[in-house]
Amino acid sequence: MVRRPYRKEALYLPERHRPHNLASFIVDSTDWNGWHYPGFFEEGIAGFHKNSWTPSECNQITTLADCLWNVKGYDKDRSIHRGVNQLLGAGMYETLLPGMKALSYFDSPQWRSRLQRGVRL
Repeated sequence: MVRRPYRKEALYLPERHRPHNLASFIVDSTDWNGWHYPGFFEEGIAGFHKNSWTPSECNQITTLADCLWNVKGYDKDRSIHRGVNQLLGAGMYETLLPGMKALSYFDSPQWRSRLQRGVRL
């Protein structure tokens, strides 16, 4: 655990997790481990406060919980697939994925879904 001079453990309180405001692709995966240095979740912080827009980011909350539960075993693609189906019903990930692929085309290039930028989900 990272210790501070006043001997308190760090609580992480990020303001936003996406690179844009209020654009949440429901079936777009989040690479929590890729956004933080190795050991961040296990040794760098005592807690993580997820500031989000609920209900639009409930899917992302499930993936964060999944990552925090098993940091080393976290798989972003499996996590979003399971999270969306748990929250919205069986088969909803598969139903929503084509819509994300089609509609993210209209986003400006820098905010476009990873699928449209050629990054594999």
